[in-house]
Amino acid sequence: MIYSIYIRLFVITAIFVGIFAGDSLAMNIFQNDFESKWENLSKDVKKLNDYTQTHTVELRNVKSEKLKIQGAIFVGATFINVEWFAVNANNTNLTKVLFKKCKFVGGKWQDAVMTDVVFEDCEFSDTSLSGSTMTNVCFKNCKIDRTGIAYLKGGRVEIDGGYWDTGAGGDSSCEFIIRNCSLGGISFSMMKNHVPILFEDCLLDEIDFYGSHFSDVILRRVRQGEGGVKFNDLTANSMRFEDVNMTRGTAIARSKVKSVTINGGNFGTTFAHSMIGQIYIRDANLTYTDFCEAKLPKVTISNCQLYNTGMWDGYIEELTVYNSEFNIIDGDNFKANIVAWDNVTLDGRIDLTNAQIKDFRLTRLKRGPRLQLITTGANIRF
Repeated sequence: MIYSIYIRLFVITAIFVGIFAGDSLAMNIFQNDFESKWENLSKDVKKLNDYTQTHTVELRNVKSEKLKIQGAIFVGATFINVEWFAVNANNTNLTKVLFKKCKFVGGKWQDAVMTDVVFEDCEFSDTSLSGSTMTNVCFKNCKIDRTGIAYLKGGRVEIDGGYWDTGAGGDSSCEFIIRNCSLGGISFSMMKNHVPILFEDCLLDEIDFYGSHFSDVILRRVRQGEGGVKFNDLTANSMRFEDVNMTRGTAIARSKVKSVTINGGNFGTTFAHSMIGQIYIRDANLTYTDFCEAKLPKVTISNCQLYNTGMWDGYIEELTVYNSEFNIIDGDNFKANIVAWDNVTLDGRIDLTNAQIKDFRLTRLKRGPRLQLITTGANIRF
């Protein structure tokens, strides 16, 4: 009986020892040579770089905390599910590197050189990538919080999917292409070298482009949140708004732009004190759009609904409007050289007090049921 009990205890003990030994071995099984050496290599950047120049680098399921790997070089490396906490990786050189499902918390990746780098399904918080040279760098489906991606040089930076909340991308001289992304509290101010920028299928909330120099600005199927989107004091060859929904505090003030095109969608802005060569607006619903206190050479509007349009103290050399409807115009002291309206409906309060138009061409005018036409002191007649 006693012998039997000892046998059972021995078997149970052997099972438990086997289980814990198996777990311990599993924790120390590395999928490749680099993973087994990472802890030691990460403490000496020279040894790390000697290794990465002659070996394939893959690192998975590791938590790296408070490392100092400034100047590290990675070529063709893959990092999957790596947590980078308070890591100093300034001045690193990354080429053809993939970061997948990684977390970057409180780290510094500044002044790096990144070429053909992909961050996929990664999370960034309180991290800085500013001052880097980025060429063909893509953030795909990433969550980016309180992170700066500013002062950049290089080529193209793409953000596809995910969100970016509170941070900066300005003072950069590289091209941004941003798609399917929600952005809030981001500054793209002081962009340099007349680079292009594209937003497609995005949500923008409190975005500032102050003082930037662009070649082309394109917003396509963009929605606006509660906060404003400001394009003030910038220069650009062209700005295009295609099928956007932006009516809350958008501004293009004190800017120099060769042409602005608004095609479709719902839009509202101010052009106050701007110098814009040509403005083309078609197939759009315009809400609270101001041409006030601006001197504009040419504005063409077609097939539009315009609600609450400001023209006071504004000057337009040539204003052409056809197949459109105005509901409320505040045009006190408006001036123009040529105004040509064809098949235009006026409804609501149309105030053109003291308006002065040298050549007023009016054909097929339609009067709405709520029309209040005020032309006191104006030199035009309806």
